[in-house]
Parts: sequence; C-alpha cells; structure tokens
Amino acid sequence: MGLSLSLSLSLGLTLTLGFLALNDADTCNRYLRFEPLDEGIISLGGFMAFWGYVFIFTTLYVMFFKREEKADPDDEPAEGVVDTYRSLWRVLSLPSVRQLAVVLLTARAAFGAADAATSLKIVEYGMPKEDLAFLTTLLGSAGVFLPALMGRLVAGHRPLRSWRWAYPLRLLVGLLYGLLVPLSAVTYGTAGAGSWFAGVELSRPGFACLVVAAVLLHEVASTAMFVSQMAFFSQVSDPAMGGTYMTLLNTVSNFGSKVRPGPNPERRPKPQPKHKPRPKAKRGPKPKPKPEPSPKPNPEPEPEP
Repeated sequence: MGLSLSLSLSLGLTLTLGFLALNDADTCNRYLRFEPLDEGIISLGGFMAFWGYVFIFTTLYVMFFKREEKADPDDEPAEGVVDTYRSLWRVLSLPSVRQLAVVLLTARAAFGAADAATSLKIVEYGMPKEDLAFLTTLLGSAGVFLPALMGRLVAGHRPLRSWRWAYPLRLLVGLLYGLLVPLSAVTYGTAGAGSWFAGVELSRPGFACLVVAAVLLHEVASTAMFVSQMAFFSQVSDPAMGGTYMTLLNTVSNFGSKVRPGPNPERRPKPQPKHKPRPKAKRGPKPKPKPEPSPKPNPEPEPEP
C-alpha cells in the first residue's frame, strides 16, 4: 500500500509541475522548441478539459463495468459511526500509539522550514520560477521510479530501520538547502556585501547542477522514509479494524507534516508608502463672494423732432 501510494503522489506532483513548465512560453522556447512562440505548449483550458474528460470516463467505467463482491454472511457486521470512533479512541489510549504520535508530530520540525522556504528564497534571489519548475519536473520523474526501486530494500520485517537511516540523510539535505540560498544570490547577482559567498563566482549551469543533486538526495531520503513508514503502519494495524487503523496513523503523520509556525504579526514590518504624501494646504476662512454689479438701465430714446 505504501508503494502504490508513494507512486501515485509522485506521479500527481510530476504532472502538476510539468504543466507549469509546459504552460510557460519562455521555458518551452528555451528547452523544447526550435522556433519561439508567444504561448506555451499546453494551455490551462486544455489541461483542465483533458483531465475533466479523464475523470468522467473513469467514473462511467466504474459505474457500468465494475461490480462489488457480495459480503459473506458469516463475516462480522461492520461497525457504525459511533462504534468506529469509540474504537479509534481506544487505539489512541494505547501507550505505544501515543509515543508514536509524539514522534510523528515532531519528526518533521527539524527540516520543515528548509523544505518550505528554500524554493521561495531561491526564486526571490533571482532564479526564474519557470526554470525551477522545469528542473523539479525532470526530477519528479525520478521520484516516480524511486519507490519501485527502493520498495524491496526499504520495506521488510523491520521497516523502521530504514526510516532511521533516512532521517539523518534528510537532515543533511536541509543543510544543503540552507547553502543553496546564499549561492543563488551569488549566481544571479543579488548578493550583498556581507554575504557568505561574496567572493565566489558560480555559473548558472553549475548552480542548476547543485540544485539537481540536492533535490535527488531529498527524493531518496523522503521516499525511503515514506515507504518504510507506510510499511510499518501496515504491520502494526489491527486487521479487525480494516483501514481505519492505518487512516488514523496517516492522519497523525499528515498533521505533523502540515503544522508549521506562522508569521509573527509583531515582527512584521509596517508597509511604507512608495511616495511621500504631499502636505495638505492650510485652509483659511473662505473669502466672501463679491456682489455682482446690477445691470445698468437702458437709456430711453429721444423723440424725433
């Protein structure tokens, strides 16, 4: 289950980033075309329409050609909603599950900031986001095949052993991401005088190679952790509860990956106006309106003699 889920997530991410790269005209003209054009290879409307038709045909196929197997009368009846939540509460009351929940909620705190902010800072310091999306798309294809290659090595009788050796590698990748940020400023000429690598000269292809190496290490470490984690969940789950046990553990794990410290409103700089406002002129008392002159009467014509 962990292998198929990892494959599907990697494939979905690759398709999304691939659309961003193929939708940009500059990226297509630079890497995929001989004659430049003003638009990308794939438009947003065509992308949405294609996957809309795929969803419709898939739904119709499942509706008309797939049949559910009839339940065995000897099986135990399924639990209701209230009984299911009671079972989940009993699972959460186990000491081992509580210890595992603490690990899942805090394990990603060491590299969450590096994973979330590195790409944003690199783009801020000059790297075009289309180039970053194109590199990520190429590396995302490697993320599709990595779970299939590492599945047998990672998932075994003791899958957490693989998780333990992949965690330090993930921390090392976080340090590499921290070095990529000042190197991006040096590469694209946005580094200040006090930068770590102020005297270093790095070409853009060389920086792209560093990004590729760091992202490949990240894919290997994250794939090993994810597949081994899902294999461990599958081993410890109670078969009597079906997928409810695994859903509970996955929910705790996903919650731990999404919780990040938000911005502090007290430290947020106040926005300053671009242009200084003009000083308003002091208004004095309004001048009294001048009286309009009364029209002069027309002189009467003198009688002719």
